[in-house]
Amino acid sequence: MRILVIGGTAFTGPHVVRQLVREGHEVTLFHRGQTDAKLPKAVQRILGDRREWENYKDELRKVEPELVLDKWKDLFYIYLTLDVIGNQAGTDQNLAILENEYNLSPLPVVTFERGGNDYKQVEGMIERYPFIALGGMVPFMGSPKVVLPHIIKCHQLGKGKTVFHGLGCTNWLINSSVPWYSVDSSSWGASFRYGSVRLFDERRAKWQGFQLGKVHKKGFGHGELFREYDHNIEDFARRELNTRVALGGISARSVIRAERYLRRRFGSVRVPRGDQYPEPGFKCYLVDAAENNLIMVADANKAENARLLKKVASA
Repeated sequence: MRILVIGGTAFTGPHVVRQLVREGHEVTLFHRGQTDAKLPKAVQRILGDRREWENYKDELRKVEPELVLDKWKDLFYIYLTLDVIGNQAGTDQNLAILENEYNLSPLPVVTFERGGNDYKQVEGMIERYPFIALGGMVPFMGSPKVVLPHIIKCHQLGKGKTVFHGLGCTNWLINSSVPWYSVDSSSWGASFRYGSVRLFDERRAKWQGFQLGKVHKKGFGHGELFREYDHNIEDFARRELNTRVALGGISARSVIRAERYLRRRFGSVRVPRGDQYPEPGFKCYLVDAAENNLIMVADANKAENARLLKKVASA
């Protein structure tokens, strides 16, 4: 197959290109020539800037690519070590392989060990890395007090030196107890998968849970909260009146509002010694394997921005 790769000379690009050549593909790179990489001689190169695409269209047309790989490196600036849950030694081994054998710079992970973490080792990691992920905590999201002392300890050790990302942090007590730089969650999809919807109430700084089609008398007291999300609680009580897109949208908007609340509470959290992380936190990344589901997130973000602009205009 003839494959055109946009970029391909930095980050994980060279490894992808070498693998494509090993598999027998004809590979052409279109890049700016600012980064050198040792690539197979069979790889063809076209030097140019994607911002001036029109100037190279004739040369690119000659390649006749059957597939175009565009890495969008400017959007993907964080990638993590694969953590072995509950096993720091195994997690460290994965980090060493990525750093030493593949010359990559992944986010290191401190995984929660139920028997007790070695905080001397954590201090050593803090001295080396300005941004660390805390993992191994998903099994304890339902019992946050088990893992919260570990989280607080890591934040205390890292104060002024390191910020943290929480892997799979979906518990509000955990998210609101310390100044995370970011967290991620896939549980927002429970709304359109199982009809289990959680709405964030900014005035009370708490989450309210509802089950599609089963709104009890007490639930109808939250009609105003539903209206704030452009939804009608009477409609929510009838399953047939709700669509997958509507449910996913209000769930995503809820996370956006909770994110905004925590940003106000803790202020902007910046990565010290980390110029490659230009934007301050707090951030909550919504995770899903399906692109169409993530489109709901983009639409929800637009809806929230429009709501804020309307509030500002009416103030």
